[in-house]
Amino acid sequence: MPTAPAASSAALVAEARERFRANCEALAVHQPEVAAAITRTPLPDGASIVTGRDSAPVVLSTADASHADWLGGTSMPTVSAPEVLRGAQDPALSVALASVGSGYEAPLLAERLAPYAAVFVCAADIRKLAAALHAADWSNALRRGQIVVLTGPTEAALVDFLEKNPGYQVPARVQALPDVPSADFAELAAAIQRGAQRADAAQQQTVARLTEQVARRRVRTSRTRPRVLVLSTDAVGGGSTFAAEVEAALAAQGFAPARCVPDAPQRCHRIARLAALRDHEPDWVLLINCTPGGLREAWPADLPFACWFLESSTLPANALAGLAELESPNCVLAASTPVADLLRARGAREVGVLEPGVNDAVFRPLRRDDVAGAAGCTIAVVQDGCDLTPAASNIGLESHERLWTAAADLLTRDLRGGRKSLPSGGAAGADLLGRAERATGVTLSDPKLRGEFATLLAARVIATVTAREVVTALQPAGEVGLWGAGWESYAQFDAARRGPIPGADERNRIYQEAAVVVFPHFGPASVRGVYEVLAAGGCPVLFQPPADAGELYPEGGQILADVPAASDLAALLKAVRRLAGDTACRKTAVARARATLMAGLTLRQRVAWLHEKLTAGGAS
Repeated sequence: MPTAPAASSAALVAEARERFRANCEALAVHQPEVAAAITRTPLPDGASIVTGRDSAPVVLSTADASHADWLGGTSMPTVSAPEVLRGAQDPALSVALASVGSGYEAPLLAERLAPYAAVFVCAADIRKLAAALHAADWSNALRRGQIVVLTGPTEAALVDFLEKNPGYQVPARVQALPDVPSADFAELAAAIQRGAQRADAAQQQTVARLTEQVARRRVRTSRTRPRVLVLSTDAVGGGSTFAAEVEAALAAQGFAPARCVPDAPQRCHRIARLAALRDHEPDWVLLINCTPGGLREAWPADLPFACWFLESSTLPANALAGLAELESPNCVLAASTPVADLLRARGAREVGVLEPGVNDAVFRPLRRDDVAGAAGCTIAVVQDGCDLTPAASNIGLESHERLWTAAADLLTRDLRGGRKSLPSGGAAGADLLGRAERATGVTLSDPKLRGEFATLLAARVIATVTAREVVTALQPAGEVGLWGAGWESYAQFDAARRGPIPGADERNRIYQEAAVVVFPHFGPASVRGVYEVLAAGGCPVLFQPPADAGELYPEGGQILADVPAASDLAALLKAVRRLAGDTACRKTAVARARATLMAGLTLRQRVAWLHEKLTAGGAS
């Protein structure tokens, strides 16, 4: 039987007050007027903070002596909130929440959304909002602008917020909560829809006005510090992260850079990118993983730009809009030959291969004292993984499950049996699928389905099985640390797991403290990782790099050829043991690769080349 909630204690009340203070401080970043009003708002009559039946703080009102009134109608908010929010949700779309609920629904929903989508919380009763902010921690999402509070009449509040913050997208749906009756919910949903329509119409007017303003401006090329704008519409394929690196490299080269990427809700709408074009007045623009797309109508004829595509697997269709119309002096660039081939197939007239190189402003040798304890291991393995059960990849048909399981088993036997290599790139998934079909007697006849299944095998099964076998094989060589998402279900790696792949500064420290850094699966991420380790002064090791690596990465092919590598697990264990035990051997093994990298493949060199290419004196 569930126990009754514990009464408020002095410690519980103190924690709730501190939580409320932190929430209000975070709310003031984007909604100072609402924060000021909330700060002065008392809890509902008879309400107090207690420990719920799930041991989480919750607000309980006893104003009515006949029954206990839990905020949001639940005494177990951490249990009920995930259940209420369960079901199909598009993480790319902003959503309105019908009430403050128990206080736990809003931050949980924000956590599930893409970084550019927001939760609009309808707070008709401001005292319940104050109660929610005492119970649950909203501070991180509020500070990011990913939770927006709508107080007062819902329609007017939504229109007013979006008028002041036009970079947000309007909410596409309304999430029901148990404490909102169906009749009230229908009225609320209608108000949100009306407000969204009004806000959308206002945003279109803003787009038209900004388009006219941007199109009228003229580029000035006589500045002593050229102004460069870095844009991206890519929030999931690494575009936003890479844009920040490019901005830092531009600043290090003496440029005056700015960037606008969808890393927060206030920079989601096209309005944000148009405003950046108007306000920064760039001499040239670098677009990461996208074309000008919807901005093309506003683009000044004399404003040069480059479109730089890092990879192809995560790009949405609209990222390539207008690709076939782009021509000199503007340029289309690919980070590797496979990406260049895809862009040509999609209509690009001229594509150059320009590898991103390494951000040597971040990845650089540090003092030994500055890296102590960063890795906590001799051998670092950097690779995301995933749960390999068919259900985890939404594979439900019994025949497809057999193919999936057979593919994983075949690859495991290959690696343990000493197979030297796999086909490279997209061919690896197709090869493994064909073998699984022959082993099971199941055939996928539809070409589109075959292609999708092969892609999934390459991205999930091949990458994860290879990394799993590499980590297992390396155990006798010393203490192994495994960085990457998706390894939680592998109990055998509990001692090795160090969490997700960290940010650049922390990676730089790890790369220097670990004797050896192993990249199990060859691809864009591991190639950039190798460059980072070399720049940091560490020793990278590649497992089964393809024979055509030089063709895939024309600029970095020689570097990759000079990096220590192994073609099977036994050779890998031998090489890692040798390198991990001999500092002089490690330095000698990577000396030529590092020298080549630093001489011609740094990000600062890349941006300098881009400036020469795109400005009047350097365009060709």
